[in-house]
Amino acid sequence: MNSLSPLRLDVRRLAAAQERQSGEWPAQLLPRWQSSAHADAAAEGSGPVRWAFELGTQLDATGRERPWMRLELDAHTPLECQRCLRLMRWPVQVRQRYRFVGTEAQALEEDADSDDEVLALEQPLDFPALVEDELLMALPMVPMHDTCPESIQTQYESPHFEDKPRPFAALAHLKEKGAD
Repeated sequence: MNSLSPLRLDVRRLAAAQERQSGEWPAQLLPRWQSSAHADAAAEGSGPVRWAFELGTQLDATGRERPWMRLELDAHTPLECQRCLRLMRWPVQVRQRYRFVGTEAQALEEDADSDDEVLALEQPLDFPALVEDELLMALPMVPMHDTCPESIQTQYESPHFEDKPRPFAALAHLKEKGAD
């Protein structure tokens, strides 16, 4: 699927029908996700985002049927390794389950006690926004290779490093003299 369909999900109706859908969107259709890619990698850009969801209903503790959704996302994006400063292709994989409730207040109350994410269902679900949110939250705060492709040469290892005078060494020397 190359369009942004489904855009807004009627979760209650789709859950009652036990709907399953999957597709693939180019990253350009998800602007916040696209902008997460490293600026120098604009030519490569983020790869396509593969998504799949399954909706159903489940009885809650009060015996009421509540909609739930399982979401799977697979994507990759170019990021800059913070150790070697080279671009790397970062894989992103999301496996999330959501339980839907009627209001934000109820979602806040139940979220702390739930293994699933609890979302309020006050309006149709903005599916592309949910996909982007999950992808962005899955990105590392400090992206790094497990092992950088090339060794990193520090200034002390560099053949051009000169033993420069240390400005505080003179102060330490004066302090030692003052203690005598």
